[in-house]
Amino acid sequence: DVTHRLLCADGRIKWVREHCTSDFDASGKPLRSVGAVQDITERKLAEEALRENQRFLSTLIANLPGMVYRCRNDRNWTLTYISEGCFSLTGYHSSDFSDNQIHYGRLIHPDDQDMVWNEVQTALRAKKPFMLTHRIRTAAGEEKWVWEQGRGVFTSDGELLFLEGFVTDITERKRAEEELQEMNLA
Repeated sequence: DVTHRLLCADGRIKWVREHCTSDFDASGKPLRSVGAVQDITERKLAEEALRENQRFLSTLIANLPGMVYRCRNDRNWTLTYISEGCFSLTGYHSSDFSDNQIHYGRLIHPDDQDMVWNEVQTALRAKKPFMLTHRIRTAAGEEKWVWEQGRGVFTSDGELLFLEGFVTDITERKRAEEELQEMNLA
């Protein structure tokens, strides 16, 4: 059972799978072989396209200034996927979340937790995206302001599967806004 490329008479190259079985006599001498050759060019091209799409998405996600996530709709926001950008944002490695050592819900500032939950639930009921600004606490105990955008992913029957979204640090922008506000009040 082998897979290889085949040069056709017209110069095209095709991918084929050859499968062969043989019958042997009592002494082990081959009597006959039966086999088939199957053109798997389309499958190979589809596999290559899939690998390229995965590479593209992986590169794109790695270059975003924040983290991409997939999570459950629970108060812990239990993560089933989190990009490597989580480290620069939270101070935690993605493996800390995937091993459930850390729950994203615990990072959300206590004063913002109910607001985040309520706004997400309202968006999910309407089957619309959500956009939030809230605070998190990093591994080092630092408070950061973040902007988050996400949406629910639903089955064709309308059942919620999970949430997917993006979170980025807007702390510097929030500080600049606060300084402007203070200057305007003075």
